[in-house]
Amino acid sequence: MTNIFIALALLGLYTINERLVVIGVAYMAAFLVPYCSAMIRRVRDTGRSFWWLTLALVPYIGRYIVWFILFLPSKD
Repeated sequence: MTNIFIALALLGLYTINERLVVIGVAYMAAFLVPYCSAMIRRVRDTGRSFWWLTLALVPYIGRYIVWFILFLPSKD
C-alpha cells in the first residue's frame, strides 16, 4: 500500500518537474541502506535471524508483526 502512495507521489512530482523525481529517488536510495541495516541490527538484537524481516512481505499483517518484533527487548 505504501509503495502505491510513493509511486503516486513520484508521478505527481514528475508532472511538476522532472528534477524533483531525481531528487526523490536519490533521497530514497540514500536512506535505504541505513534503514535496512538498522532493522537487521535490531532484529539480531532480539535473538532472531534477519530472515524474520521477510514477514513484512505478507500482505496486511506482515509489517505489524515485524514492528512487534522490533519492539521486543534485547537478549544477551
